[in-house]
Amino acid sequence: MKEHIIHFKQKGFPDLRIYADYFEVKARDHWEFRTFRFSEVQKIRYYDPNNNWWTPIAMVFSRPYMSFYAQKKYYYLRIYKNSGGYWNYITPEFVSLDLITALREVKKRSGNITLQSK
Repeated sequence: MKEHIIHFKQKGFPDLRIYADYFEVKARDHWEFRTFRFSEVQKIRYYDPNNNWWTPIAMVFSRPYMSFYAQKKYYYLRIYKNSGGYWNYITPEFVSLDLITALREVKKRSGNITLQSK
């Protein structure tokens, strides 16, 4: 087994291990790591799924949505593959600078991955 270069581990966040040719991610509610080769990943997005154009409209017109929105505060780490599929990993509602640093390392090592955070 290869030795990882960077290992991001923080409470509430998915575990991220970065190697020379690939990286692995383990969801906080799953027991094993999923491997992604740099060549098969197109884009990585770290964002608030409720920060879009229709959330304020839904909040104004829907009382049930407001109670649901108030309880569900989280961000997504979404990994898009070249095949068209993607994997979502739920993170806490705050931005982790250590995670951003690890994702920048993934981008640097791959040379072809687009990194978006909003």
